[in-house]
Amino acid sequence: MTIDEGYIKFSYDWQEKPTPIEINLSEIIAARKNLWQKGLIGVYPDGIGFGNVSIRTSNNQFLISATQIGHIELLQKEDFSLVTEYDFSKNWLRCIGSKKASSESLTHAAIYECAASIECVLHIHSKVYWQRLLGFLPSTDKSIPYGTPEMAKAVKELYVSSTLPKDKFLVMGGHEEGIISFGESPHEALSNIYRNIII
Repeated sequence: MTIDEGYIKFSYDWQEKPTPIEINLSEIIAARKNLWQKGLIGVYPDGIGFGNVSIRTSNNQFLISATQIGHIELLQKEDFSLVTEYDFSKNWLRCIGSKKASSESLTHAAIYECAASIECVLHIHSKVYWQRLLGFLPSTDKSIPYGTPEMAKAVKELYVSSTLPKDKFLVMGGHEEGIISFGESPHEALSNIYRNIII
């Protein structure tokens, strides 16, 4: 299944059952609530949700907020999906949870592959700061749409060809309003956002 405009954009093998969670989610849930309260994660008037968060569990597996939950302020464990496998070339992933993984899952996967030290990825929306920071901080090309193998490739290329390892903050040129921050913890990823955005 491949759907655009805020929904699933990849082929997936979804095991619909309670999300297996073996780590403490309190810090990532708190960070996401903070971003939701600032309007950096949420839902547009047309009902389309925006923004998502994830945290690494082991190797390249990670828990990511599920698709279309932008209206929820305080997430519960059932609002996360565990991504256990993925293939960029096939635009495919496998996830486990009561809800499907976010449409940005492959972009998160690409970031986790960049460095073993990366433990958290936060994806927010801000039109003002997207316009202001595009091209001034590490940015993907405007021709590359979000949630695609091309975006995953572009992010990995940015990591080796720009200041992204230091900034831990990137602007998604082909995804209007889309900004990503990451770090060794939810706290660091959140701090990176507020280092570049004043709200």
